Amino acid sequence: MSGCSGSNVFPLEFEGTSKVVGAGRAVTYVSLGADNKPSAVAVRLTDGALNGLATTAPFGVEYKLDIAVAGKDAGLPFDHVNLDWNPQGHEPAGIYDLPHFDIHFYTISDSEQGAIAPGSVTAAAAPPANMVPAGYFPPPGALVSSLVPGMGVHYSSPSTSPEFMGAKFTRTLIYGFANAKLAFVEPMITRAFLQSKTNDSGAIPVPDKVAKPGYYPSRWSIKHGTDGSIDIILDQFVVR
Repeated sequence: MSGCSGSNVFPLEFEGTSKVVGAGRAVTYVSLGADNKPSAVAVRLTDGALNGLATTAPFGVEYKLDIAVAGKDAGLPFDHVNLDWNPQGHEPAGIYDLPHFDIHFYTISDSEQGAIAPGSVTAAAAPPANMVPAGYFPPPGALVSSLVPGMGVHYSSPSTSPEFMGAKFTRTLIYGFANAKLAFVEPMITRAFLQSKTNDSGAIPVPDKVAKPGYYPSRWSIKHGTDGSIDIILDQFVVR
């Protein structure tokens, strides 16, 4: 079920189904303006969600979140969100091995995501150059060995990511590809940075071409509410 926060005040906010995360909850929401165009898509963590989390989980803990149908009907390309808690971080060692959240906004269906098998040459195929945002690159080495089952190949932007230049990782923005097309947009944020209650935002370079037309975000933000909630937001959409 999806809900709307009101019927006369814009932007309208449509929520997906919430899930228990730590000692709080997580829920997606979509904001639509009076013109029925999307103004934001986000994951909201309620007060307490950063507490009571698993402290050991070698492969992380995954929370599957749906996106309100209203957002898809309004032209958002996102199908669902996987919120992944990584208490021990993940590779590469020395960079992302800190406790953090991966927030995958998937543009592919859950079944298509689940079909990304390890070692699949087809799933690891590189997308056309005009489908890759400027400055983003896959990990060094073969794409097949870089393929993460059930996700895709993660592309990062070393020139705009301080953690690749010796700084401590706090937050970053990843793109993911599978089957030669965009699979997800992924903010990655450490729990420590979220606990600092720092509001923040950054640009998202948008690819020139996409396989799935719609409204693509050019900014992502972290916003802390007075009620202890934390919103991880994608907005400032452009049409592709």
